[in-house]
Amino acid sequence: MKVHSRRFLVPLFLLPCFAIVSCWNVDGVVKGTITLPCTYQVTDPSVVNIFWRSEKGNILLDIKSGREDLTNQHMKYKGRVSSFPDNYKTGNFSILLKDVSQEDAGTYVCQILPQDRRTTVSLTVSDNPELVSQVVPPSDGAASRSCLHVFILSSLNLLLLYVCQIN
Repeated sequence: MKVHSRRFLVPLFLLPCFAIVSCWNVDGVVKGTITLPCTYQVTDPSVVNIFWRSEKGNILLDIKSGREDLTNQHMKYKGRVSSFPDNYKTGNFSILLKDVSQEDAGTYVCQILPQDRRTTVSLTVSDNPELVSQVVPPSDGAASRSCLHVFILSSLNLLLLYVCQIN
């Protein structure tokens, strides 16, 4: 499994809404287990809620007040997703996805509230383990499409809120 990270600093006028958008590219192999990363420095995990969603809005896992909540987990992920409760205190809200399939390829979002911090993870799945090790990371200055997408949508949302408040 290869993981590549991209972080983008947001212009100062957007800081009240969010400070950093984190983006990751994760490469996995069919039938394997991968980690979808999500971290946030927190002193008390019971004061944050974490919501893991697929690009289709399917629920992978919720962490509410420091506890896993699988109540509304999508059937596609039942028995395949877990987190690291012992590591919540250190801000690790990453999840494991087991028995990966081609259908799992896509974009996942870890949203941390009330801070409204988002980590976007783009998962690529290969049938051939040798191809995973040959993936070339994007160049240092390049933005992944998923991260740029999150930034643009968040910025448009803020602009719309501002315009609506003026009117």
